[in-house]
Amino acid sequence: MLPPEPHKRAVPPSMDELFQRFLQHSALHPELQESTDSEVELHEMVGEFRADTSVLWNEARIVFGLMGTPSERIGAPPDWKAFTQFASASVAPPLAAGFVPQRVRNLECWLEPDSQRLVDASEPVPPELPRLTKWLDKQAISDQFASRMIAAGLLCNLGRSSQAIALLREMQPTVTPAEQAIWQNQLGAAYWMAGDHEAAVQEWLALPDSGVKSYNLGLAAFLRGHKEEARPLLMRSVELLPESSGWSHLAELLIVVSE
Repeated sequence: MLPPEPHKRAVPPSMDELFQRFLQHSALHPELQESTDSEVELHEMVGEFRADTSVLWNEARIVFGLMGTPSERIGAPPDWKAFTQFASASVAPPLAAGFVPQRVRNLECWLEPDSQRLVDASEPVPPELPRLTKWLDKQAISDQFASRMIAAGLLCNLGRSSQAIALLREMQPTVTPAEQAIWQNQLGAAYWMAGDHEAAVQEWLALPDSGVKSYNLGLAAFLRGHKEEARPLLMRSVELLPESSGWSHLAELLIVVSE
């Protein structure tokens, strides 16, 4: 899959308008919905907004296409619907395999003056998802690169970032040159979720230019209180990310808040 063509936009609209676009993008862009090997149903996310779980699964895999690395076709795991229904209080997720931008539930936390509190905000413990846990254990030892990347991302979302880091380090000797950027970005995301923000930024700085790199460095700068540094990075990510993706809308929201 080739990376999407860059696009440019005018000055972002208001925060309220952008947040509504962020919430509604999956309903407005049915072309993003692809069938998976699992049953797809609708679920409620925020208020009356309903998003399709297949769209969220595509968001969790979009990084492969964005970074120009072909990936195997992987169906959504068991308990995916239950996982996406979990009302996370995530401040803002990094763009990596196994993460979805719709984990953000409100914007109020972005307006707090204590940026360090945002960075250190703890994730709530998700409910027990035994079928998903079993699937993750299987994917962690898979010979498919994309499956292991997604497994590492989901482990981070389930509060098991140290296990994700161990998995990524273990597979490092087998990573091919074509897979290197995806792997390094994933390691950065795992470090970020584990609270090692300096290590995360160092991994992301070493990546080749892409919307993924710009978004993650912009997110890191924003959450660490460096809004002037964050703004051009996020604007660059908006130019490179597909307009229909929630990742692009989330970057636009961060731009508005950083002004």
